[in-house]
Amino acid sequence: MKIPTIPPPSQPFTETEIEDWMSKSSMFLQIMDRVFSRCFKISSEGGNSSGRSCPRLPLVTDIDWSKFTSILDLPSLLYLNSTLPVNLQTEWRLLFSNCLYGDSFVQLIQRIVCHGPTVIIVKDKNGHIFGGFANESWKKNSNFYGDSNCYLYQIKPHLSVYTPTGYNQHYLYYNQHVTTLPNGLGFGGQLEYFGLWIDESFSSGHSKAGPRNTTYGSPQLSITPEFEIDTIEVWGVGPEKKRDDDDDEGVTDEELASRKSILDKDPGAKAMLSLIGRGPLSEGLREGDETADSPEETKNTVISLF
Repeated sequence: MKIPTIPPPSQPFTETEIEDWMSKSSMFLQIMDRVFSRCFKISSEGGNSSGRSCPRLPLVTDIDWSKFTSILDLPSLLYLNSTLPVNLQTEWRLLFSNCLYGDSFVQLIQRIVCHGPTVIIVKDKNGHIFGGFANESWKKNSNFYGDSNCYLYQIKPHLSVYTPTGYNQHYLYYNQHVTTLPNGLGFGGQLEYFGLWIDESFSSGHSKAGPRNTTYGSPQLSITPEFEIDTIEVWGVGPEKKRDDDDDEGVTDEELASRKSILDKDPGAKAMLSLIGRGPLSEGLREGDETADSPEETKNTVISLF
């Protein structure tokens, strides 16, 4: 029996038409279901009566998607979220992106210090994508700190997570304005020889391993030990941390001062303004207010697989 041939279409299909067909094709739906269930940790929370489970997707908040495009695609987000502690997989918040806030180490630090666990994502000029997970808030410290839940990872060209080896406890490091120590932010290894380092200059970093990083067992994450930064994103993960007096523990006087208004620094000036009837005119203009000069009007967004 002769099998009939199917003539080619009179005009090429558009990307939208192909996506629509794939989303409705039972064969592709079965393939996607099998791939996701095999590759990612599955959450059956929510009482799905059909008995089918789906990968856990976090609630993603504080983003105006019309002005921002993440380094991560959906598979990368699913993969990274599945590697986090279970209690941190429910919510992601964008704390920093140099595409929004500029190539500024000061802006980076102001937006991540005392904001709880974070995922840092770096894309270098060669197109490699890698980063690290910090299981606690970043804080200025002349010594390494952190715990064994921290890790390094790579998204491109390989998908891998590198957890602590137990060789040392050099999980996290952040220091600034100290001439005798490295100034920047890093994961693992030794001073000047980090598994991942973002320099205070912001434009450069390094990933050194010979052949493996001592803290995380990771290889060199970039093509060359020294790399140039193209894009950095930092995401706060898990429920948003409630700020209280305990948040100031371990924070320097300089960092605390940067959060206060000039009127907070000089209560006498505030009282004098009130006495002469001028009032606290600058009461609404608080220095260090992270939202006062924010270039984005943010929205809450839920990423859905379906």
